[in-house]
Amino acid sequence: MQIVQPNFDWRGKLTPLKLEDVQYIIIHHAAVEQATPEAIHKHHLGRGWAGIGYNEYIAKDGTVYICRGDHVGAHTAGWNDKSYGICVEGNYEEETEMPEAQFRALVERVKYNQARFPNLRGIAPHKQFAATACPGKYFPWDKLIAALKEPEEKKIYRVQVGAFKNRENAEKMVQLLKEKGFAAFIREEVIE
Repeated sequence: MQIVQPNFDWRGKLTPLKLEDVQYIIIHHAAVEQATPEAIHKHHLGRGWAGIGYNEYIAKDGTVYICRGDHVGAHTAGWNDKSYGICVEGNYEEETEMPEAQFRALVERVKYNQARFPNLRGIAPHKQFAATACPGKYFPWDKLIAALKEPEEKKIYRVQVGAFKNRENAEKMVQLLKEKGFAAFIREEVIE
């Protein structure tokens, strides 16, 4: 997943978003099959707004564009100062499949943002707050909610530094690693 911060020319100064005020992450679709964040920015400027109204935009290839970021959005009337809007490229009122790269990026960004908002009440579709079909009848809402409930994999990665025939050399390596601040130990094995 690539994260890009476009350099938009805003009409006026954006208002910082108070993270403690965010109650919802609101999910949108662009309502067109293809659209760049720059094209949406131009369209929103044409509506008299400061520019692209979404906090983030996720392209079909999984690229994440930080648009307004941590500034008040212009994506859901009455909720812009207490929500964070993520829009996905596409028209999921007509398109029946979301590309896997886009879906995975959406899941990752929602999980990331959930952790940033201490008073978050939930994740919601735009249509919960306005008379709209957004994010579309084919938007994979149930799949998104299920993916957000999946526990994070807890992984560790073990690094083996070496294998020695001489215990003294193994002890020297352990000592060197400990001096560098690494936990190290010797495990003796019999080889045949």
